[in-house]
Amino acid sequence: MFLNPDSDRNYMQEYQLAAFEGNHDHQMGRYFSFHYNLPNVSELGQTSNNNSLNNDGDYWFTYGPALFMILEGNNFYDTAAHSQFIEKALSANKGVKWTIVAFHQAPYSEANHAAANKPDDDVMFMRQNWTKMMDTYHIDVVMNGHDHYYTRTWQMYSGMPVDTVKTDTVTNPKGTVYITLDSGTGSKYYKYNTSADHSFSAVGWQNNQPTYSYITMTGSQFKITTYETDTGSIIDTYTINKK
Repeated sequence: MFLNPDSDRNYMQEYQLAAFEGNHDHQMGRYFSFHYNLPNVSELGQTSNNNSLNNDGDYWFTYGPALFMILEGNNFYDTAAHSQFIEKALSANKGVKWTIVAFHQAPYSEANHAAANKPDDDVMFMRQNWTKMMDTYHIDVVMNGHDHYYTRTWQMYSGMPVDTVKTDTVTNPKGTVYITLDSGTGSKYYKYNTSADHSFSAVGWQNNQPTYSYITMTGSQFKITTYETDTGSIIDTYTINKK
């Protein structure tokens, strides 16, 4: 249904798609990677099923002035492998202006999964460990899914907001902004987690409507605007300027 929803038109052959594996996709094992021709795929970060590697490691690509690094979130314990991958990708692309990391699970979301308070949960493990990688490598933007609830953090560093002044534009900021995207299909939504600390959150939104985000980049500006699909109304916009 996803790869070819309309038999009269090959959507996936007409558009570029950077796919990254979610926790449900991981159940497909090595067959997930057969559907996509991904660039610069690394052996680092791979998952395995029945002691067989799934050929789904981290990969990177450049688009305009940005380097996108896609991490295999289902292999969340092997932080060292993902860190090594990021270091290699950055070394191979020293001229980029923006560094963007994407993986499925969201370290920061207002609707963390029900088990997110367990110390061994993937979300909490990533919050405690993967965010340190983003600090180490000075990542500009992290994009996630998983929680089906739009959340944009403050600029985060060392697990804390750098500044909590409400703004939609920052210049030469310290730290990383984390953006959790909501449902693009409307098939599933998560509710606000009333028992969790959300001091990391600058913007949260859940109106049980499909959403999408539109990103533009230049050498000096990164801008993301998120829209409600049905009405076209703007949910949130955020701009990072670099001088």
